[in-house]
Amino acid sequence: MRPKLPLSGNLTLNTVWAGANHAAIQVFVNHPNGSGSVFRDFYPSVPNGANSVIREGIHDKYGVDHTVIPVSRFVAGTNTITLIQRRAATDSSCYVMYDYLDLELP
Repeated sequence: MRPKLPLSGNLTLNTVWAGANHAAIQVFVNHPNGSGSVFRDFYPSVPNGANSVIREGIHDKYGVDHTVIPVSRFVAGTNTITLIQRRAATDSSCYVMYDYLDLELP
């Protein structure tokens, strides 16, 4: 038996970043190739100086972001949430590294 979505309310996409450097993220809901409208565009909330990719370290600063998505953005059946890193205009060495993603429905 598959759970059903409620008629109203929100889902929350929790993203924990393991490191980032001037990266910007775009979130798309049910536009798997990123060609539709951007649902959210933001810089990950990782403190300055989080550069574990460059240093190949095992300890780094991390950040957590919560993206609230209305249930109305989802359809019956298969849904897709796409995260795309867009290049920030301020830096040519942009990157982001995530630790985990979690989608919660209350």
